[in-house]
Amino acid sequence: MSLESFKLMLAESLRTNQENMDYSQTLRSLRQFRSEVATGGVKLLSVDENDSLITNLFAFVEKMHLVQPPSPDSTLAFSIGVQCIVNLMSNNDAIRNYFADNYIQSILGWLKTEGCKQQNYVCAALLNIDQVGKLSKELNNEEFVRDLISVSESGAEFGILLMQNLLNSRHFRQLYEAAREEQRFFLVQLLESMMTDEGSFVDEVTFLSSKFKKSCDGIMAAIPSVSSFASLELALMLEFLSATSYKSGYISTLQSDFSLVINSSYLLRGIHEIVSQKKTWKESLKEAVESIKDKNSELTKKPFFGVKGNLIRLLGNLSYKHKRNQDQIREAGCIPIFLDSCKLDGENPFIKEWSILTIRNVCDGNPENQTFIKNMNYQGCDLSVVQELSLSLDDGEGNGINIAPVLRRC
Repeated sequence: MSLESFKLMLAESLRTNQENMDYSQTLRSLRQFRSEVATGGVKLLSVDENDSLITNLFAFVEKMHLVQPPSPDSTLAFSIGVQCIVNLMSNNDAIRNYFADNYIQSILGWLKTEGCKQQNYVCAALLNIDQVGKLSKELNNEEFVRDLISVSESGAEFGILLMQNLLNSRHFRQLYEAAREEQRFFLVQLLESMMTDEGSFVDEVTFLSSKFKKSCDGIMAAIPSVSSFASLELALMLEFLSATSYKSGYISTLQSDFSLVINSSYLLRGIHEIVSQKKTWKESLKEAVESIKDKNSELTKKPFFGVKGNLIRLLGNLSYKHKRNQDQIREAGCIPIFLDSCKLDGENPFIKEWSILTIRNVCDGNPENQTFIKNMNYQGCDLSVVQELSLSLDDGEGNGINIAPVLRRC
C-alpha cells in the first residue's frame, strides 16, 4: 500500500459523513498501514514531508472519537487509528514531539473513550509522548490525572506502565494530591509493588509517613465515630509503612523519625483500650475463626481491620536494634499491649506472630525493657506463648516474669 493511496483514503473519509462511510474499505486500509509501519514497510523519515498524512490521520481518529453514539465500526476504526499513531511514534522522537506539540490535549481527551482496549491504546500513545519528556507538565491537569488513574485501575497495561514511569520520575506526590480520595489506594499499592531494598523512593516514604502521622492525630480525636474513608486511608498508609519498614533502604529513615514512633505508640494504645472494652477473649477467638473461614466476611470490612496488628508490626520494625525507639515504646506503655496481643484476633490476622517478634525486638539489647517485663505480674498469659517467647514464669514470691532460655524437649 502506497502512502499516496493511504492519504487519499484519509481525505475521502474526512469528507464523507459517518453514516455514508465505507467502513470495510477504511478498516482494510488502516490495518494495512498499521502493519506496514510496524514492520518497517513504511517509514516517515521527515515530519515536514508527511505533514498532511499525519494531520489527516489525527483528524480521522478525532472524528471517530467524536461519533455519538459510537458504533462498532467507528470504535474499531478509532482503535486501529490510534494504533497507527502509536506505531508511527515508536522509536521516532521527531513524530513524538510533533504529536506532543500539536495534539496532546486531544489525545488526553481520548482517555474518556469507552472500552478498556481503546483506553489502553491511548495510554500507549501517551507513553510515547512521555518518552520525550512532554507529559509531566500535564500532571497539573487534575482531570487528566484522574482519568489516567481510573484507566490504569481498570487494568490497562500501558496505563500501568505509564504510571510506573511517572512514579520513577518522582511524580508520586503530585499524582497523590491530584487523585480522588478513593484513587489514592491504587497509587500507594502501585508504589509498594515497585519498591525494592535499594531505597529509591525515600522521599515518597517520608511523604506518606508524614500523612500517616497527621491521620493519627485526627483519628484519635474522632474515634469511635471516625469516617470509613479516613480509617481506610490510615489503614492503607499503615500497611505500606509496616511493609516498607523492614527494607534495608528505608529502615534507617523511618527509625530516625521519632514522632512516627510516638504517634504509632499512642494510636496503638487508643485502639487497644477501645477494643479491650468491647471484647472478651472468646469473642476474639470466634472472630478469628470467622475471618479464616471467610475472607470476604463482614469482619474484614470493618474500618480498623488489621490496624492494630500492623501497628505492632511497624513498632517491632522501628525498635529493631534501636535503643532510643525501644525506650520510647516502653515509656508509651506499649509493652503490656504486646503481651496482651499474643492471642488470636479475627480483626488482626497474624497479630500473635507480630507481637512475639516485636517483644523480641524491644527487649533485644535493652536491659531496661527486660527488667520491665520481669517486674510485671503474670495474669493468665497463654503458656504456649510464653514458651514461644523463651520466657520462664516465676510462680514464687512476686509472681514475676523472668527472661531466660526455655529448655525444649525433642
